[in-house]
Amino acid sequence: MIQNSKRLLVDIRLVVGVGILATCWGAPARAANDLHAGWTFQSFTPADVTDNSTGPSVLAELGNQTSIATLTGFHTSAQSDWTSPIGNGSSESYSVTNWTAGDYYQVLVDTTGVMDLGLQFDQVSSLTGPRDFMLQYSTDGSSFTTFGSYVVQPNTTPSWSSAGPVSPAGLDTVVFDLRSITALNNTASVYLRMTASNPIVAAQPGSTAAANGTNRIDNISLFSDFDPAQSPIQQPFAAPVLPVAGDIVMGLSS
Repeated sequence: MIQNSKRLLVDIRLVVGVGILATCWGAPARAANDLHAGWTFQSFTPADVTDNSTGPSVLAELGNQTSIATLTGFHTSAQSDWTSPIGNGSSESYSVTNWTAGDYYQVLVDTTGVMDLGLQFDQVSSLTGPRDFMLQYSTDGSSFTTFGSYVVQPNTTPSWSSAGPVSPAGLDTVVFDLRSITALNNTASVYLRMTASNPIVAAQPGSTAAANGTNRIDNISLFSDFDPAQSPIQQPFAAPVLPVAGDIVMGLSS
């Protein structure tokens, strides 16, 4: 009886051990904050469009959905001007004038095969541009649900520059954890809108919103397998860290 018990214990340990090894080695781990679609507007720069309610459509230039996912925008005013001024650490962004409540930027992406989304982007307004926005989502492009609201800063002190991102890092960055919205997982069409709230309030305190007030967006990143504990904030075009005298450099030889 004692021998049988010992044998049973050994068998259990073997099964548990094999299970652990299978978990560790049997299948590759999914990377946290895997970039699914990203826009920096450097490779695919938006065309300037004057006096139009519909903004230019821009393909994703980064991630699994490169050249597939799209970014565009829509405004009520047919006098809206869409341009690509200096971004947050780059020479281009996506900008527009003539904001009214309900105007939006829109990301359209296919999430087939991925889940647990997270969204990050940089956004600022001119002094008389809109301050208040909300993030909305849909899977059919017609019925949208508001997920949350946020406030953008005026583009001053510090203002965006092509020389490098604002400091401290993340000052103008908005991040949304979308893992709770299971409807966005593994679906052919996911629509995400950054929509101007009602009423339109100027980004600069004491200023009045104006038709020539602008808002711009940059460095849009949609992640799958999102992990908020591992910050996805990745400022663009960071200078490479090169070895110096005394460093030990390791690599793979062919």
